Amino acid sequence: MKPQRIVLLGAGLVVLIGGTVLFSQPAEPLQDRGIFDQSKIDPPEKGEEGIEQQARGPVHEAFANPSNATAPQAQPVIAKAPPPLIEEMPPDQKPDGDNVQWLSGYWHHDEEAKNYLWISGLWRQIPPGMDWVPGTWNTVTGGYQWSSGFWKSSQQGDLAVVPTPPEPLNAANVPAPSADSTYVPGCWVYRETRYVWRPAYWMPCRPGWVWVSARYVWSPCGYYFVDGYWDYTLRDRGLLFCPVVFQPNYLRPGYIYRPRYIVHDHCLLSCLFIDRRYGCYHFGDYYDPGYARRGYVAWSSYRINGMYRDSLYDHYRFVYRSNPTWERDLVSLTTLRIRNEAPRPPINLNLQFNLVNNKKFDNVHTKNVVLLAPINKVNPKVVPLVKLDAGKLKEQQNFAKKLNEASVKRATLETSIVKAGAVPKVGDAVKTVALSVPVNNALPSKTRLATLPPPPSGAKPQVDPKVIGGLIKIDPTKDKGVTKDKVVVGKDKVVDPKDKVVPKDKVIIPKDKLVDPMDKVIPKDKIPSSKDKLPLPKDKGLLDIRKGARLAPPTLPGRPNEFLARSDDRCWLNPADSVRKEA
Repeated sequence: MKPQRIVLLGAGLVVLIGGTVLFSQPAEPLQDRGIFDQSKIDPPEKGEEGIEQQARGPVHEAFANPSNATAPQAQPVIAKAPPPLIEEMPPDQKPDGDNVQWLSGYWHHDEEAKNYLWISGLWRQIPPGMDWVPGTWNTVTGGYQWSSGFWKSSQQGDLAVVPTPPEPLNAANVPAPSADSTYVPGCWVYRETRYVWRPAYWMPCRPGWVWVSARYVWSPCGYYFVDGYWDYTLRDRGLLFCPVVFQPNYLRPGYIYRPRYIVHDHCLLSCLFIDRRYGCYHFGDYYDPGYARRGYVAWSSYRINGMYRDSLYDHYRFVYRSNPTWERDLVSLTTLRIRNEAPRPPINLNLQFNLVNNKKFDNVHTKNVVLLAPINKVNPKVVPLVKLDAGKLKEQQNFAKKLNEASVKRATLETSIVKAGAVPKVGDAVKTVALSVPVNNALPSKTRLATLPPPPSGAKPQVDPKVIGGLIKIDPTKDKGVTKDKVVVGKDKVVDPKDKVVPKDKVIIPKDKLVDPMDKVIPKDKIPSSKDKLPLPKDKGLLDIRKGARLAPPTLPGRPNEFLARSDDRCWLNPADSVRKEA
């Protein structure tokens, strides 16, 4: 195999030029152009007066969440109360399959408009073995505060509420073992009355599956820990509908809203952003510098611990491994939009129609800015849809109502914990919240489940036998029972690593119970912090505004049909992290 020449663009962005891409798994050809035809743009449908379809906003929390090593900060307190929940009627068409469920929408406070935005419900293929816990608005001192929704294991009983996790330990810059690897950040895990550290590791990307890293979800009564799990690729997850702004006269009792407009999958990837503050995805036009100052980071520029990509980004680098210009084009398009040298996506449906029809756009421009289309424009060869009869539609609507009831109950439970002064702190035993959520009737395809990879070995809970003051204190030369890290290869074959794993981070335990590892961790090597600056492409083929050169804007390639072959179970552990013992 001919080696690939690697060119670094700015803060570690890699562009692969010439030769053969160094991926260990073969690529499938690029075949389709997305879930609907972006070249045929119709005017907004009639009957939508008083409803403004938005071409930007938060991605529904049940659809996707970014990888993050740091727990999200508290949501802002909003003085104005959110409107009553909108009663949604699911569309009468859904993606084919018995594993697709309608999950209801929710209100989001738009900090820029200083008003509430409705995040439409969605058709979602349920992740295997998971249940959806809907988000909720809590009444707090001074106003109202949002608690995000999250996926939990179906086998999990009551929800555990834990204290604020410490800042993550410094991570060493350990290169990926191969181009088709993805980084799983280390995280703190609460055990009994103290936090222990789970080391970071590398794992191979899997065709048709995305590993969602463990993360924390903030609430006024503490944090919920969501462990890692396998999820589908974005297209296979279902249909994402656009957010909506309602005029006040529509917020009347008895009003029923049926979402119509879906978000194009390829175009979504071209304008995806991450809000670092709250650990969530946004899509659309967030290119102005003011958004960066607030904490929005373009998907292609986002780095975990200043060094590693989002797991979803790694997966799509893997998907497009037959086209090494995919990443270069994405970075280039983002850079040009920030400079205002390439068209930015319009912010709503009306502007999308006017922009495309009032200008002489070529096909490339159109593909880069057309985000929305009605559900009846879905290409059935890409996403087969089935018609729902009245009975099936009623079942889906009833399930959504049960989710809304669980949301209200969650707010009551969380508020009661806060009022009782029972918010957990380090040293307390784990508190639980007895919140029941509706059990979905999803039946995953047996054929698809046969391709479900096992959980990576690095994702198992790791507990060291010696725990002092809330942190693991490890001395591999003295602590008995501490085993070497294992590298799992192929079919349950276990081999020891050639080199001993020596922890580089010295952990000093404070005398009091409160733990602040960022002040106590002294790494041997100084790790430069990321400034999250968007690198500017240096490729000669890109636009150089100083020279006045002109170039056709970059285009985003189609998506391959991801094959469902299984690969080996390799897991590379970060040697800079603590030595651990599997519980």
